[in-house]
Amino acid sequence: MGKGQGGDVGNGSLFLPAMGNLHGQYNFQSIAIALVIMRDQYPQTKLENAACLCVVFAGAVFGQLAFGYIGDWLGRNRAMFLTNLFCVIGAAGSALIVVRSSSAALYTCVAFWRFILGMGVGGVYPLSATSASESTVDTSRDAALKKRERVSWVFFWQVPGSTLPFLVAWCLATWAPDDTDLQWRLTLGLGAIPAAVVMYYSSGKEESAEFTQAKSDTSLSHALRKPIYWYKLIGTGFGWFCYDIVHYGPYLIAPVIIDDIFDVEQEDEDVAKVAWQTSFANCIGIPGVLTCIYLYKYLGTKRQQWIGFLFIMTSFVLMGGLYDIVDDAILFFLFCVMTFGINSGPSVTTFVLPSETFPAEVRSTFNGLSAAMGKTGATLATFLDYFIYETWGITYNLYLYAVVALCGAIITLIFVEDIDDPKRNISKDPMVAEERSLQKAAKHTEYV
Repeated sequence: MGKGQGGDVGNGSLFLPAMGNLHGQYNFQSIAIALVIMRDQYPQTKLENAACLCVVFAGAVFGQLAFGYIGDWLGRNRAMFLTNLFCVIGAAGSALIVVRSSSAALYTCVAFWRFILGMGVGGVYPLSATSASESTVDTSRDAALKKRERVSWVFFWQVPGSTLPFLVAWCLATWAPDDTDLQWRLTLGLGAIPAAVVMYYSSGKEESAEFTQAKSDTSLSHALRKPIYWYKLIGTGFGWFCYDIVHYGPYLIAPVIIDDIFDVEQEDEDVAKVAWQTSFANCIGIPGVLTCIYLYKYLGTKRQQWIGFLFIMTSFVLMGGLYDIVDDAILFFLFCVMTFGINSGPSVTTFVLPSETFPAEVRSTFNGLSAAMGKTGATLATFLDYFIYETWGITYNLYLYAVVALCGAIITLIFVEDIDDPKRNISKDPMVAEERSLQKAAKHTEYV
């Protein structure tokens, strides 16, 4: 089958949204190890380091807001093409920077291209989740569970995506240990390849039947005026905000944590060693995601999210409390437990919830709003992490994450609707059906 014809890249396949999540997470994480590679040849200040880390998330906020709306306005596939075009430009631009003067100029250029990249990667989040959710239109209980699992499997590919840049850096450091320019350029630039693949194949796809029907039933402007959607955003958005703090904070300072655990001085740091250790720790996230997908049929979305936040909180408290007490082997084990927790529960549910909570006519927009709130948390975490670490030590980072995880659990309990309760499922709410009929009539008369 070819473009838009089914098969591996057809309308019912998860290939494109899964590939989008794979390269999205690769591009988010690649800068962490790239900065480790670069700092010997191109000295960097703490401000330059923090700026290069967080600017991609700042760009993602804009991308999620813009392309989430474009996905509801022009269609999922046109928006997917455009957002991946930004990914290609940003990743390629990062790799092709010409170093003409100082290190400061280099890091300014890196930050610029990472912002462009962030805009593209940000748009992938709402569009991939929405596309996966709308691949079936059956509304039975079994089909609803299947839809949830499909969105979860799309998210699954973020975990290999977060590991790949460290594996790439390890391979490059092994094969070309003396060519640091090649190492960091390829680590950043390879993220353009899968983005180009998604961009190419999304250009030939047709929109889902669910989205097409929603567009004919009501206008986007009318749907956005419904207050209940904005109330639900408190649960989907602020839950994601808390989760991204506890996710990206530890991940982006993972090389620092690994160095601290194994007593590696910065001047003696081995890039290859840090890369494979971090890759191993990140791989612990794979069973975390698989566990969450398996437990869906037993716990549902809301319970998995608040229970998962409490598990994450506990892992941070344990690691923070034992950081200076236990030996390195136990500390690395706790780091792996923490990584497992970060990749289970809220890791998946925050991605799935918006696609379940909001109807098709506003699904991409509110998915983008929720994801943007998440990346606002990631931006805050990555900008402050190194300063907290340098001022008070790593245990303060861990205790801060524990408090944020507790806040995530509380927000989930209060504001997230129980999707598994048919009375609260928006797709089955008779008031929604009635409103759609009224909005459909309004849509046909608003230009008369």
